[in-house]
Amino acid sequence: MISRRAREQIIGMKLERSLICTDVCLKKVVVNAMGNLGGVRNRLSSKLNNTNILKILILDFLIKDGSCYGYELSAKIEAEMNYMWKPSNGLIYPLLRHMEENMWLVGWWDEPDKKTRRNYRITDEGIKHFNFIKLMYKPLLEESLAITRGVLNKIYTSK
Repeated sequence: MISRRAREQIIGMKLERSLICTDVCLKKVVVNAMGNLGGVRNRLSSKLNNTNILKILILDFLIKDGSCYGYELSAKIEAEMNYMWKPSNGLIYPLLRHMEENMWLVGWWDEPDKKTRRNYRITDEGIKHFNFIKLMYKPLLEESLAITRGVLNKIYTSK
């Protein structure tokens, strides 16, 4: 028998997936409809933020590297971002706890009595979630990159 907590987490994950799918589909419909109105700009906000970017990076590192602890993940992300961005402790540790609560990660203490270093590894459910958000985030990342390039070109390209 499945526990109440597990059932709630499964329902929450299905709801999150449904909301993301609905948001992306709605965005496409609205953009297509607005395009026919003479170039009205897309004002729908995306679901892509620092937390979601950090989540996909953590899952990717854990798939490729096996287990890591929080500080190690933070250092790897900082190095991967060419030392231009390092997730704060106030962002990474609550996210790791959230991901563990959603059964995307399993965590354990090196020394349970001291609770000095908590290691994490990805679960099968975490791999499924990674594959899902990888598909969902790609168009959002491409859109963000195109907007950023457009702003850079507009402001910093000499005419």
